[in-house]
Amino acid sequence: MKISLNWLADYVELPKSVAELAERLTMAGLEVEGIERLGENLEGVVVAQVLAKEQHPNAEKLSLVRIDAGPMGQLQLVCGAKNFAVGDKVPLATMGTVLPGGAKIERATLRGVESCGMLCSAKELGLAEESSGLLLLSPELPLGQPIADALGLRDTVLELNVTPNRGDCLSHLGVAREVAALTGKSVRMPSILTPEESDGEQFEWELSLPEPERCPAYAARKLTGVTTGPSPQWMANRLRAVGVRSISNAVDITNYVLFECGQPLHAFDLEKLSGGKIEVRRAHPGEKMVTLDAKERALDADDLLICDGSGPVAMAGVMGGATSELSGSTREILLESARFLPASVRRSAKRHALHSEASYRFERGVDPAMLSFAQDRAVSLYVSLCGARAAKGRAHAGEREPMRRSFTLRFSRISELLGAKVSEGEARSLLCALGFEVAGAGGEGSGARVTIPTWRPDVEGMADCAEELARIKGFSTVEATLPGGSFAAPNRSKDADVEERLRTAMAASGFCEAVNYSFVAPAPLALLAPAHRPIELANPLSLEQSALCTTRLAGLLGNVRHNLNRQMNDLRLYELGSIYWRGAEAPAGAGQRPLPVAAHEERVLAGVMVGSRAPMQWGIPSLPIDFYDLKGVIEALLEALGIAAARFVPLESPLLHPRTACSLEVGGAEVGLLGELHPALAAKLELPRGLLLFELRLAPLLAAANLAPRADPVPVFPAVLRDIALLVDAKWPVEAILEQIREAGRGLVEEALLFDVYRGPNIPPEKRSLAFGLRLRSRAETLSEEAVNQVHTQIVQRLAERFGAQLRA
Repeated sequence: MKISLNWLADYVELPKSVAELAERLTMAGLEVEGIERLGENLEGVVVAQVLAKEQHPNAEKLSLVRIDAGPMGQLQLVCGAKNFAVGDKVPLATMGTVLPGGAKIERATLRGVESCGMLCSAKELGLAEESSGLLLLSPELPLGQPIADALGLRDTVLELNVTPNRGDCLSHLGVAREVAALTGKSVRMPSILTPEESDGEQFEWELSLPEPERCPAYAARKLTGVTTGPSPQWMANRLRAVGVRSISNAVDITNYVLFECGQPLHAFDLEKLSGGKIEVRRAHPGEKMVTLDAKERALDADDLLICDGSGPVAMAGVMGGATSELSGSTREILLESARFLPASVRRSAKRHALHSEASYRFERGVDPAMLSFAQDRAVSLYVSLCGARAAKGRAHAGEREPMRRSFTLRFSRISELLGAKVSEGEARSLLCALGFEVAGAGGEGSGARVTIPTWRPDVEGMADCAEELARIKGFSTVEATLPGGSFAAPNRSKDADVEERLRTAMAASGFCEAVNYSFVAPAPLALLAPAHRPIELANPLSLEQSALCTTRLAGLLGNVRHNLNRQMNDLRLYELGSIYWRGAEAPAGAGQRPLPVAAHEERVLAGVMVGSRAPMQWGIPSLPIDFYDLKGVIEALLEALGIAAARFVPLESPLLHPRTACSLEVGGAEVGLLGELHPALAAKLELPRGLLLFELRLAPLLAAANLAPRADPVPVFPAVLRDIALLVDAKWPVEAILEQIREAGRGLVEEALLFDVYRGPNIPPEKRSLAFGLRLRSRAETLSEEAVNQVHTQIVQRLAERFGAQLRA
């Protein structure tokens, strides 16, 4: 929101220092993001008078001009414009001047004639988008006067960041109220002169509000004898300062009042309206209208329209229609001032991507008490600037007086809420400065009754009131103190402890945590998690973020692709987050629509690995990671959670390469999958072969986790080491063989590890040789040779019975 200090000074006395004003507004919650000093870019442009004008001797379309620049004397220059004559006063850009467009004026020779400066048009001065010739100035202006002073262009503009709850500050009057409260000054309201014609007939117009909850009030006034022309310089300057292009006096007045009072108005060409009535209704099915931007818009049944007897003439609170637009021939105006439901305007503006200054204010809420005042202010300007005559009275429908909200205030409670002493007198004074009305005592009894001003819909009760006092008094006046009471460490949930251990274990394995959006493109979800139906967003941020993720691998694989494209080839990334999917539709009765089952949500841990096993160095060869590196990471996770009963089970999955695809089971429950990304899928996702990934559900891990500290006593008796080399069918998984070794060992097998796998000469093709290292130990005694041999024999027999294993010599 741009605020012109020249304009603001009409309504309140300002501090002498712009920096002080900006600081006080910022500390009060209206952050000043920038300060722009207008007119500084026109230094070097002065008022000059044409003394002589002759045809250029060497160019048919150029003129040789002699001008009087006052203190700078007479100058000769070459000009291509034709719309000026001897005696006219025009803007002169002297040598060395840099114009708003970036052009630097220097001494030049044009077709053999020296030119010392340049005569300027309004476009070259940045005062208009188009111009057909030089800007002709008032003959009363003194020669040599800077053009910024001559045209009143010098101004300071503050760029305010107004929060959505402070719609009252989207106008100069609203900011003036804040400045007055901060400085102890009073607000001067704009003057309203000749609001209606004394001897004119009473204005009557039929108004209908079939949607009173969406349009609580609507008022219309009639103006006749309107003369359309350029706006006065002061109005054009003020509108330009806040970023609005001046069009004509009839159009500019409604814009001027909007930025002055914060109440959007709309002016209809009365001769283009039909039926003698205005109806504020919802759009009919299939209805269309052309808005002021010359675009035809297909209307939704939720859109609120302003309609005359033949159809829509405006989209309520958003933009007017082209059929009733003001033009140079407009002589009669119907001036609208209304209130609209903020949510209704917001939906229509967003639906049609049609955001205007009016919708920006209606969406945040306008002051209901400003409806009539702003309309009368605009009528006063039409009378004084357009020579219009105002009909008596106004047509009005809906609420006439806005409801005033109030609450009970205890001044002692204010000090408790702020943590700083605020006296009753000071509180009353500050509240009254903000426009609140305070009646009654504020003690522990009935309390004072505070009436909220109509322009503050964001204030509801005592806490808001306390914040207002702190804001105006200054947050720096509230001393920093520690809150009273005792502190106790919060009880941590098991979920939080499990996630903390998972993060620690992943970091110990060399992984970095990634944090991705839960919104992703639907295409990769169909490849990575085809079993889950994604939940598509009704209002996505973009097409690439139009569905909730059914797998966290979608974001992680995107991270991998992004890094690989930037030569980051060794990656280990993980993410803790939720996945979402839609359930199947529940069956319904005959003639009824099926009812969708509620969406599902679950926390998962996902990770990806690609690249080398260890950083490149001279002493160790660079080896690529493989499935067993990933399996080791998962085993480290399980150990961190105290989970021992886990199994890796072969799996068939279109996501994973058949040679490595497996699932993780804990306590008989499937936790997730891990393995190498399928080469065909890697090609579709533009990823390299050999990429390893996993995704685990947190719920079964949480159920099985044992976070209690465990300690095994130091062994008292020595261990015995034995090796077993077996010839078994290749179909048997090693995990199953290890389980049988532990069971057959009767608790004496402390550790069993596979240390060799051989397939080749002297081994049948359907078999393989497996060598296991066993550590045997008893907690009660030193194992004898006989006991060790007995256990060894039992293990060999069990493996022979279950797997047909043969002991190799």
